[in-house]
Amino acid sequence: VMGWVKPNSISGSDVLLHRNNFGVAGFEVYMNTSAGLGLSTAGQYFEKGSALPDNTWSFFCIKRVGTTAYMYINGEQVNSTGNSANLSVNLPLTIGNDASKNNPFSGSLALFRISGTAPSAEQIAKIYNDEKVLFQENAQATLYGTSDAVTALAYDDTTELFHVGTSAGRSVFQGLR
Repeated sequence: VMGWVKPNSISGSDVLLHRNNFGVAGFEVYMNTSAGLGLSTAGQYFEKGSALPDNTWSFFCIKRVGTTAYMYINGEQVNSTGNSANLSVNLPLTIGNDASKNNPFSGSLALFRISGTAPSAEQIAKIYNDEKVLFQENAQATLYGTSDAVTALAYDDTTELFHVGTSAGRSVFQGLR
């Protein structure tokens, strides 16, 4: 599980992602004031240990390889622990709250992804570094004009710029910016 989170005055426990039967099976990604970012899997708790800053975008990734869970914040591993909980239970997925709708997330969420495979530490760092430009103030990461119909593409391997044409004109990207 990975995505971008911008907490806004977390109070108590706010749920980012919930696929759980309230501690019996599945998993829950949450934030709280004392433990920061956390993962609960069938009664096993795994936490960052300190809160993420309010009103600031942070990237997180929680992955499990075998019976070990790993937590990354902004591309860096911050914790790992043994975790053998059964996650194969067929339960509904809720983003931004739990199934009872009693713990809504106080803030913003973006670019959430869930995968059946775990990315490497290098892939997590690359995803963070590629995407962080999208969350900077005045980030220019959209196509020029009002049309999103791409009519031409070109990559300049000398300048490493990607040119995207629409009916309104040309947009030039370096990475995602």
